[in-house]
Amino acid sequence: MYKIREIKQSDQNAINELVQNENNMHIHQVETPISEEDFTKILNGNTERLYVIEKDAAIRAFIQFQLDDDARKIEIKKLTVENSYIKKGLDEHLYSKVERLANRKGYENMHTELTTSNAVVCTFFDEKGWQRIQDSNEFYKGVNG
Repeated sequence: MYKIREIKQSDQNAINELVQNENNMHIHQVETPISEEDFTKILNGNTERLYVIEKDAAIRAFIQFQLDDDARKIEIKKLTVENSYIKKGLDEHLYSKVERLANRKGYENMHTELTTSNAVVCTFFDEKGWQRIQDSNEFYKGVNG
């Protein structure tokens, strides 16, 4: 059984291990670990969030995103899935949770930057109706409130 939850302080090392494993699915070609300072800001702040999925008492996937009330949008900063859990729906669960939050908050769109050539990632965002901003690696999707 999978469990989705917000992060806690003890999650930082497990999340960074996922980030640093190049075999895992990422939205960026090169992912950087989350510093202790940034991790603490996410834990204590109210504009940036990080959700994880646990299975068998280990973190298997996560999504990090920024809330922008002024622009009424969510910016997905990181999305990582452990290699052995790709195509098992973890990305879908995380994405759906963030999209539902955007709808509840009345946001107009979501935004991300994809710098990966991973076909699984590109297909995932394409199937969700994301559109590329011309001549960039940036993508957006309107939120149906």
